[in-house]
Amino acid sequence: MQVESSKTHHVISMKILHLCGGSLESGATRGALALHQSLLDLGVESSLIFSKGENTTNTQNASPFFKSPLTRQLFDKSLKWIEPAILKHEAKRKVRGLSIGMIGHPFLLKKDIIQAADVIHLHWINSRFLRIKVIQHFKKPIVWTMRDAWPYTGGCHYTNDCMRYRVGCGECPLVGTLDTKDRTNQVIQDKQNCLPRGIRYIALSNWTAEQARSSYLLKDESIEVIENCINELYLSPSDSTQTAAREQFNLPKDKVIILAGAVRIDSKYKGYTEVLPALSAPNASNIHLVTFGRISESLKNQITIPSTHLGSISSSQELKALYYAANLFIAPSTQEAFGKTLAEAGASGLPVICYDAGGPKDIVIHEVTGLKIPLNDTNTFAHATISLAQNREQQQRMGRAAIKHIANNFSPIIVAKKYMELYQRLEA
Repeated sequence: MQVESSKTHHVISMKILHLCGGSLESGATRGALALHQSLLDLGVESSLIFSKGENTTNTQNASPFFKSPLTRQLFDKSLKWIEPAILKHEAKRKVRGLSIGMIGHPFLLKKDIIQAADVIHLHWINSRFLRIKVIQHFKKPIVWTMRDAWPYTGGCHYTNDCMRYRVGCGECPLVGTLDTKDRTNQVIQDKQNCLPRGIRYIALSNWTAEQARSSYLLKDESIEVIENCINELYLSPSDSTQTAAREQFNLPKDKVIILAGAVRIDSKYKGYTEVLPALSAPNASNIHLVTFGRISESLKNQITIPSTHLGSISSSQELKALYYAANLFIAPSTQEAFGKTLAEAGASGLPVICYDAGGPKDIVIHEVTGLKIPLNDTNTFAHATISLAQNREQQQRMGRAAIKHIANNFSPIIVAKKYMELYQRLEA
């Protein structure tokens, strides 16, 4: 397919192959899918291979690795135990939050598709999707969007307070050993030996880029920042009212709704386990908290303000309606490569409160589209949330500014054009 470059006015031809583990409903794959769709809209011959589920969106050129659901199930069940068993044997305990990249799909079966591509674009490749050692055999220009810390660590997806990724890992706190040559160090060595030089690494935020540039693995590699994009759906006005949206979820019509949500509310990286119990509004009976995502009974019992817990929301249409039902969105993540829910909420007209850290600090403009609170200052975060909930004028002003800011910086077309320029540089 021929594409005209807006900068050079040369007509070029390129085929982009996106590889992303997970289902189309997972966070990382949604980002890859939005980029893929926008590239198609711009005339780029783009295709996407993912690992789980079906193409429920009916997006062109997007397909699971295994077409047969039975084959997918058999593959996953037969191999899912291997890496956990290795880690448990070496650590003498169950290890969480670590992927060692040893097991993956048989990409030899996709040899023709790989050969036909001009650029291989990697996204999130874990959960037995892509082995580290396979990447060296692609023999194509590679772009890798770092949707978490895994590309530059010895296996963890979040570095937390650990700085071992700067020195080649080993002595991993997740593994619980003092061995400098533990499995995480071996993963680093595998990446160093098998990943081709010249991969173009893309960070979704300045924070991720800073971490990657200070890492043992990527300190000498090319690292650029291209922000994540959100689904075009969130950038279009809703055809529903706030009252109708609240009726849809059976939420109180006369309350100020504080919205909070993540796939797992209790994840220590999301910060909700500290902030939600700290929300207190004894003199503000008009405030109501709403959460979406998996949440434990323990955390529910610690929340003292009136609340509704909706559980997982899988439909983008439903999530958009939920944003429109709310008045503000809180996201106290302590480690986040980007923070898609913050951008989606802003696009829907919600002011956002976050910590001044990670990817979220690149999304929120302090006191313009929301508020940025010093990292881990739980009391200030909770106080600022209640204060903004009681200031309707400030909510509306910030919400209007957020809509413009997100549309101008995180729309799929804007982000896709940045990637097009990168692809074209690789072809030059």
